[in-house]
This record gives sequence, C-alpha cells and structure tokens, in this order.
Amino acid sequence: MSAASSPDLPARGPWLGGWQIALPIVVAAALRDLWAPDEPRYAQVAREAFEGNLFVLHLNGELYPDKPPLFYWLAGLCGHLSGWNEFALRLPSIVATLLTAWITARLARRLWGELEARWVPLLFLGTAMVLEIGGRLQIDPVLTALCLAAIERATDDRGARARRSRRLLAGGGLAGLAALAKGPVAWLHVGVGVVALLAARARERDGERPGRWVWASFALLAIGPVVAWAALASLREPELFGALFFGQHLGRVVEATQHPGPPWEHLLHFPLYFLPFTPLFAAGIARAWRRSDRPLTAIAVWFAVVFLVFSAIPVKRDLYLLPIYPAAALLCARVLAEGMRGRPLRAWIGTTANAVVFGFGSLFTATGVALLVAGDTLRNAIAHRESTLELVDFLTAEAGDTVIAGMVLVTGAAFAHRQLRRASTAAGIDVLANACSAAALVLALGVLPALDPHKSPRALAAYLAARPEKPVAIPCLGVQPEGYRFYARIPTVKEDFAVALDRDGPRFLALAWRKEYDELLSDAVRARMRLITTWHVGAREILVLGAKH
Repeated sequence: MSAASSPDLPARGPWLGGWQIALPIVVAAALRDLWAPDEPRYAQVAREAFEGNLFVLHLNGELYPDKPPLFYWLAGLCGHLSGWNEFALRLPSIVATLLTAWITARLARRLWGELEARWVPLLFLGTAMVLEIGGRLQIDPVLTALCLAAIERATDDRGARARRSRRLLAGGGLAGLAALAKGPVAWLHVGVGVVALLAARARERDGERPGRWVWASFALLAIGPVVAWAALASLREPELFGALFFGQHLGRVVEATQHPGPPWEHLLHFPLYFLPFTPLFAAGIARAWRRSDRPLTAIAVWFAVVFLVFSAIPVKRDLYLLPIYPAAALLCARVLAEGMRGRPLRAWIGTTANAVVFGFGSLFTATGVALLVAGDTLRNAIAHRESTLELVDFLTAEAGDTVIAGMVLVTGAAFAHRQLRRASTAAGIDVLANACSAAALVLALGVLPALDPHKSPRALAAYLAARPEKPVAIPCLGVQPEGYRFYARIPTVKEDFAVALDRDGPRFLALAWRKEYDELLSDAVRARMRLITTWHVGAREILVLGAKH
C-alpha cells in the first residue's frame, strides 16, 4: 500500500525514535525471579520439554495439554543454553516485543509515511500493558509478533503478482507459527487483520492478484503446523486428543471455567492498560469513523472486530488483547502525525493525557510519603486482607522509590504543559512518554528487587530442599507446585494430603495456603500434621506442614 501523499514536514519523531522506553522492560526482566502464576509454570514446562520429551509437553511429570509447543521450545532453548537463567528464559518475550514495535513501524511507513513510523514504537512500547508484560515469560508477546508479521507480509500488495504471492505465502507460514505458539486464536487475529487491510485497498488494486492456489496454500500453511503437531501428539498420547482438538480452545470458550468475566470488562480495563495514550486512541477511533482515511478505517475495524469478539466470549484476561495493541498504536500515530502536518489536534487530547500523568504522579508521591510515615500502621490495619496487603507490600517495598517515580511523573507533566501551551501536542506527548519511561525505570531499579523475595518462590524452595524429611512427594493445597520444582528440583505435586501422610510417614512435608487449609481440610487430616513454619509468597500465607511425631 502506498504512503499518503501529504508531506512529512516537520518529519521529526520522538526522542531516540521512542525506543528508549524499552529500557524499563529489559531492566525489569533482568532484575527479578519468576513470578507466579504464569512464569514458573511456563519455565517448568520448558525445562521438562528439554530434559524429557520435546514433542509431548509435561508439567510436574504430568501431561500438559494447555498450549502448543513453539513458545516452550524457544524459551527452553534459551534456558538450556544459559543454565536456566531467568533473563534468558524471558528473551523470546523481549525480542518479540521489540520486533512487534519494529514491524508496526514498517506497517505505518507503508500505510502513511515516515512520521507515523517514527511515532509508533513509543506509542506501542510506552503503554502500561506492554511495560508490564513485554519482558515477562509469557506466550502473548510471541503470539503478537508472529500475528503482526503475518498480517504485514500478507497485506503488502506492492509489486508484481509473483512478489505478492510470495509475501502471502510468507504470511501464511508466520500465521502457522503463531498458531503453533498459542493455538487457533492466532487465526482470528491474523484473519481479521488481513481482511480489514486488504478490503481497504480492494478498489485500488489491479487485476494481478494472487490466484486461488496461493490463498489455499496460505490457509494450509496457517493451519497445517499446529494441526499436524496435535494429531501426532494425540497418536502418541491418545488422552490428549479431546484437549488439543476441543478442550483447550473451543472448550474454554463454551465452558468458561477459567478467567470468566462480564462483556463490558475489556471496555473498562483497556483504557487503563493503554495509558498514557488513551486520549490519542479515542481521537484515532473518532477520526477513523469519518472514513476519509481508508487505511485508518481499516485499522480501526481490525481493532474493533477483535475487541468485540473477546468482549463477547466469557473468557477474559487483559493480556489476550495484546495482539491488537499494535493496531491501537497505529491509530495514535496517525492522529499525532496529522497534527504535526498542520491538521490541528483538539486541545483536549494533550490536556487529558497530561492530566492523567499528573494525577498518577501525584498519587504515587502522596502514597509513597504516606507509607514512609505510616507504613507499619497501615500494614497492621489490613493484615487480614491478603489482596490489599499485597498492594501495600508493593508500595512499601521501596516507598522512597515510589516517591521518586511520582515526582518524575509530576515533573514530566509540568514540562509537557509548557509544550501543550505552545500548541505542540506531539512534543507534549513525547515528554509525557519519556516521563513514564523514566518512572518505570525507577520502579524497575528500586521496587522490583526489594519486592522480588516476597513474590518469588525461590527462597521457600531452597528452604524445603534443605529440610531433612526428603519425602517421595510434597503435596500442595492452594499452592502451585511448579515454581518450587523449578528452583530446587523438589517433588512438589498436587496430591491428597492423607495419601501423602500414609505413604511418607515421618518424612511427610506439605505446603498449604492458610485459607484453603482452614476451609478444605478435615479435622482428622489436620490432627495428623504439625506446623513447621509460615511463609509469605505473593499475597498468600503459605503453611509448611510436617507429620506429628
């Protein structure tokens, strides 16, 4: 697709092209252990794949049918080569996040021009969602990069028919890898994006279109890899068939037993996770509605269709929308670039974004000061509410750094205000994004290392490994066993406590979340155990239990 004809003057994007905002993502990934719930599970699956069976995945020695294997192969390879270093395990996510920003810039350059391409990395990497998830051991950054690469390749209709066909086939192959990373959901993301962008150019393309055999090959490449893997894995382990061909995708949607939520949940959460650029996104949607910019309308349709599908299905997790964050960043980039080209932006866009950053900065500063003064009193007052206690622990881990981060945001908002008063919305947004980047870096350097021992299972795993009991297995109640296996190679499992007591006798060890220990275990089972010690991991008080002498 050709770029817009309007000139790219002034053709100046954000400072360092916006890429500096990736620094907090990398620093946070390097400074902390694996945090529950997802990271220890994915790390353990990856290690069991490389130390056992690469083709049929396992978790804690049991079959793991939840996801296809590509992500675990990538993370496992990095972990295997590094001695299972946490940062190395996160490298696929980090690389995928940066690659997504680069591909989005390529797409912006093709659709409109250089100025949009310069803004996009900042507008994608600088969102709250990407700053939080971009450097974690997660499947979704890899899924996002592969889906976006498939869309970019498949919709590049420049040049002769043979070149278009090759790009389309490359897009099909990338869609196939995306499905091999997270399953059929990749086909939704790729399909909607491809149809929306190609439809925007349907009237302008000449007759030299790829033939039906090319589209058939595209579909085969997109579907074939994950279907072939699922079929072969099911032949090897027949009990996987139901999960791989129904239970882990359509079954989750129909049954909605995991992460259920109301239809309006994403409508409430997305504006928060897309901060500080939510006002720009709203302006982009409004401008796309006018349909004077066909590529912009296509991007908005791509975003809206996927958003509505995920709002309609009962399964809800905010990170499931990560593959359409590039579309949202493209909408924002177009709005900013058009404003810089002399088509004025409404004043409320920059003013609202600045007010949001100033508000969060003031909140961080006031909360940090309050916790410095009365942190212990507050913790004692809410000690019985574990979810609230986790938030307070997060802020009090390094209250001084919370204050610094808040002051950085407030100072950035003050400088941005000067730019906004000069009617330079793009420059103001650049200042705001850099303030958010600096604040995130302060939190990554100050808060995360102090919080890490509280959130990581490493210390408790080492304690259990050093215990003299050495049971055959350590049953867990309300506790995910994989983190303790990963860090200390101890035999934590989900198992009935009574069975473990009968088997291990005086060597018995167990982990239990106090809430489920009080609510789910019978008096007869509790009478056979003694409390060795308590431990806090995340928001949960974990009981370490042994057999009564």
